[in-house]
Amino acid sequence: MLCPYCHSPLQETAILTKSDQQATTYECFTCGGHWFPRWLANDISLSQANNADSITPQTSINPPEFPRCPECQNRLSLIKHDSVPRGLHVYTCPQGHGNFFPKGELIQFKKAQEAKITYHQVWGIPIKSIFAVLLPVALVLSLAVGIPLTTRQVQQSAETRISADEVFSSPIITQIPPDSISLSFSTTLTGSTTITLYQNNQPINTYTASSTPTTIHTTTLKNLVPNLPYTFTITLETATDTIVSKPYSLSLSP
Repeated sequence: MLCPYCHSPLQETAILTKSDQQATTYECFTCGGHWFPRWLANDISLSQANNADSITPQTSINPPEFPRCPECQNRLSLIKHDSVPRGLHVYTCPQGHGNFFPKGELIQFKKAQEAKITYHQVWGIPIKSIFAVLLPVALVLSLAVGIPLTTRQVQQSAETRISADEVFSSPIITQIPPDSISLSFSTTLTGSTTITLYQNNQPINTYTASSTPTTIHTTTLKNLVPNLPYTFTITLETATDTIVSKPYSLSLSP
């Protein structure tokens, strides 16, 4: 794949998500830009963003008028949304393949995202929509093509149903002192959701995230013990199917 800005080859690079899962990004060592598969930029920490954006460009370039997606070659669009502060340049693929961050923009986006989450947490103000802090790639897809497509797939045989990874966004995990965790996530299918919490691979509690069908879900996991490793899964109940996410990891800091 070629960089949307300078057309140099993108280099595949491993990165850790907030839940310590290894994922893949694509870095340009010529101009310092980053290509992130959809949703991944929402699920990395500020320190991981800082490490990625520490690349020293080999040259400075003039941005092209129309940067293109390295996967499908469609024109990338600048994201103009509440989740991206004015003045930052974050591009998205209209087909949902991912996001492009020119040099320096990734760390600024993550700083703004973390600051917004912290502000709501400190002041006790609920985030009305998960898309107020998340890059809205999946929102665009679900409104444009995702919901009709996945509804048809759910009605088909198991071999052709949409995978769980395409249904669930990566959860935003926010600690609420002294012993609680706030979870926020979205789904490309409309349904109700529950969270099953595990310790040592044994279920210890179930929480309702959404009791009525929706695509935006939030809940609070309470009475957690600091420094103990937990995992959780999300179960989505739609009108026609039950879909369970992959396991996610979390730990409460003391």
